Amino acid sequence: MARVYTPRKKTEMVEITYWACAHSNHKHHDTRVKAELCIRKDGFKTLESEPEKLLRAISCTKAVVKGLTFDKSGELFGVSRETARSMAKQCLETCINGRFKTRPPCTKDNLDKVRLHRTFWLGRLKLLEEDCRKRIKEEKNK
Repeated sequence: MARVYTPRKKTEMVEITYWACAHSNHKHHDTRVKAELCIRKDGFKTLESEPEKLLRAISCTKAVVKGLTFDKSGELFGVSRETARSMAKQCLETCINGRFKTRPPCTKDNLDKVRLHRTFWLGRLKLLEEDCRKRIKEEKNK
């Protein structure tokens, strides 16, 4: 005798596991590393004041002057290679201009010469860093 099938209603629950970065407009991240990178990148944009951003750029520039590549330096500070390059350029230009204006031993675009005169540039970056820290303290005291 043939078996008769009748339709049955079934419910299946689907579980979706993902990593959230707490950004409302983002889709879900498939790995924890991607979510952490997203938090780092987005966090720097929203939580830092201008002096804090400059302080991070100074730290990134110091790493580049000491011999790290832009890729490694950017990875260390949670930014892309191009952002690390532009942060270093901005810092070196700031060291040349303003109250730091004396004779720079080389142009800001030639990284080999910057590394050759490492002590000069690290000294300038240290002065810039001290100014930044003073501005951060003043902001917090307000």
